[in-house]
Amino acid sequence: GFTVIPCSFEGGRTINISLFCGERRLLVDAGVASTPRECILPALQRLHVAPSEIEWLVVLHAHADHLGGCAALRAASGDRLRIAAHALDARAIADHHYFATQVNGITDEARLEAFLARCGGDVPVDTVLMGGETIDLGGLSLEVIYAPGHTAGNLSLFDRAHGVLVHGESVMGAGATDAEGWRTTWQLGLDTAAYRCTLQKLAALPFERYISSHEPPLDRQAGLQRIGAALAQLD
Repeated sequence: GFTVIPCSFEGGRTINISLFCGERRLLVDAGVASTPRECILPALQRLHVAPSEIEWLVVLHAHADHLGGCAALRAASGDRLRIAAHALDARAIADHHYFATQVNGITDEARLEAFLARCGGDVPVDTVLMGGETIDLGGLSLEVIYAPGHTAGNLSLFDRAHGVLVHGESVMGAGATDAEGWRTTWQLGLDTAAYRCTLQKLAALPFERYISSHEPPLDRQAGLQRIGAALAQLD
């Protein structure tokens, strides 16, 4: 089965945590450091799923609101949880000081302390993914899709049998326009060629449910419209 767990954090923002249940169970993303305590673990209790029953945690990309709860979820599982991420984002997910200083360029001590607090404790990435793998949960399989753009190591997951695409933030919103009419990009240093390839790849999938990290789930038609709009922004 498949469940979306919407979790509020940091002043009204929402991140959708996905739970896939076959014979084994898998979570997608972990929120910030406080998200497991405030949302994920209570939701699992309501669903009658013990944290020790979660075998996999796939972190879609190296941003604090996706990786911050990893340490808490691993601890809650009795260290049974296996964390998986793409090779290009794995170091930032596992080493938060590196993520803060080398990836985000934070040098101010106060900002660094606050950022690291959002990221929670360091935990290793157990399984490094490249895209193209299949995660077999027993009666339910997830295709791992390499979807660069939002980050260099961004991932999506696709449950082909049930038409569920968890794209996370693989499809980004339109760029903003500043006061002088210049359109800003979605991501500093965005590789537009790789991002275009990601969008085309996702559009070709036979999905029926389109699951974003920070927006409500959509159906196929609405999902294709979002992808099409993102492609139009690149033209």
